[in-house]
Amino acid sequence: MKRLVRYTAIFLLVALAASLLASCNTSYKTGDTTVLLTVGGMDVTHEHYRYVCMKNAVILADGDEEYFTGENAAAHQKELEEQVERELRLYFAVESLAKKYDLKLAKSDVKIIKDEIKEMRKAVSGEEYDAYFEKAYMTENLFFRQTKNYYLERNVFYHVIDEKSGVIRLSDEELKKNIADHFMAASQILLSPDTQNGEQLAYELKNRIENGESFTDLANEYSIDTIKDTRYFAEGEMQDYFEETVKSLEEGKVGVVKSDKGYHVIKRDAIDWSYVEKNLEAFRDTDLTRLYNLILEEEAASLKIVYTDAYSGLIRE
Repeated sequence: MKRLVRYTAIFLLVALAASLLASCNTSYKTGDTTVLLTVGGMDVTHEHYRYVCMKNAVILADGDEEYFTGENAAAHQKELEEQVERELRLYFAVESLAKKYDLKLAKSDVKIIKDEIKEMRKAVSGEEYDAYFEKAYMTENLFFRQTKNYYLERNVFYHVIDEKSGVIRLSDEELKKNIADHFMAASQILLSPDTQNGEQLAYELKNRIENGESFTDLANEYSIDTIKDTRYFAEGEMQDYFEETVKSLEEGKVGVVKSDKGYHVIKRDAIDWSYVEKNLEAFRDTDLTRLYNLILEEEAASLKIVYTDAYSGLIRE
């Protein structure tokens, strides 16, 4: 699921750092603080830009050492630039919305973050500490700022979806209309990437389903997915390959798509409105998240990016 996925890296950093880190310094170590650009008038330092650029470069290249220098290098570099700008826009959209709604981190939240870093500092030697952050293309200062931004987004999110704030008002009628317009239902049989002749088997299963065999029976026999029945999801909630496949199908039709998880045999299902009625509050939570993400994306798109004279291009070390 793609809910607030841009902070997956922060969660991973917190989890990893909990078993690392140590420094005798009382202040947070900072990298190059030269301002390379501004987003909505807010400064992006070299250390921040380097982290976002390197993180996305690693994800896009996926181990391909020639991804940014070989064939289609220009297109890949453009892709990286777009990813970096998108992440920076979303980061500062949180800051911008917090200002708009007059939201700040509670002192208790800041204390939790600082206490966590103190504990992390005690775990290992100073060399291991520095090596950890360097491996993650981060500095201690940036880790602190990124974690504060994550906590701040939590506050913005709960403010936006709180009916008392008046930002989003979602009656039952509006919710049901949103479900009809922006939700999908689908089932899948997921074949492991290690499945022998996985692609051939996926299309065989597709044909068997289209010829009348039970999707549920085949899912129980072949699928490694823990969910065997229909799942409901909002636009933007699932991975692109899954959502795009579902959107391309008419109700009752079956498609096949490959991902790093294996081969997906996907059937688009009709929305069962009796199920919706019984689970309306769960749908409300999902729709509120969808609406929040739309607000965040709109704010991000409104932020103007201005590069300074210090900017010299994408960082790929």
